[in-house]
Amino acid sequence: MYPDWDDDEIVEYDRRDEEVRAAAAEAGGPAARLAAARTWLGLGARDRAILGLLRLTERGAAEIVDDALLELAHLALTEGRTGFADEVLARVAASPGLRPAICERAALLERRHGRPQEEERWRERAAALRSPSEPGP
Repeated sequence: MYPDWDDDEIVEYDRRDEEVRAAAAEAGGPAARLAAARTWLGLGARDRAILGLLRLTERGAAEIVDDALLELAHLALTEGRTGFADEVLARVAASPGLRPAICERAALLERRHGRPQEEERWRERAAALRSPSEPGP
């Protein structure tokens, strides 16, 4: 694919290509900016990703705000910052447009981080929000 390039050159080229795509996505709509923040996290650009997520929580549409908050909570839990994660998740729980799908994603996040009681609370919240005709997860 890359004639006469060594492995380090290929990795650097691919990283720059991803950085260009992420930077371009930041200029797009809220969904593109959320994708860009996730890409920055994947590239190890934690500070840039957090900045993008925080901007989305301030100016994004409700469904994007909840997604951005879940990303921030995941990052906080990964870093062992449970107090901050709990504050972020409380903001999600208080969201006026809270949907069962967001609750299910929060429950999954809690499970992945070994927090079964919190997981159960999110599952109960999802069930309470679900209409009788809406299927569960």
